[in-house]
Amino acid sequence: MARTAVESALSILAQLAIESLPHRFKWAPHNVIAHPLSEILFQLGCREASVWVHDITVPREGEDPWAI
Repeated sequence: MARTAVESALSILAQLAIESLPHRFKWAPHNVIAHPLSEILFQLGCREASVWVHDITVPREGEDPWAI
């Protein structure tokens, strides 16, 4: 699916917001917000939106606060 300018801008804003969080909270938006919201979207039949919401909240590689 081709991303619109709005989707691209929201993706960038989500990543900037995640990057600004303290290291230990970087996965919180993904786990607390994106998982429930993506499930609701999926159940409503909005599969592409569900995957998009899920994926834009994943911290960038190397940002795993659980890594030792």
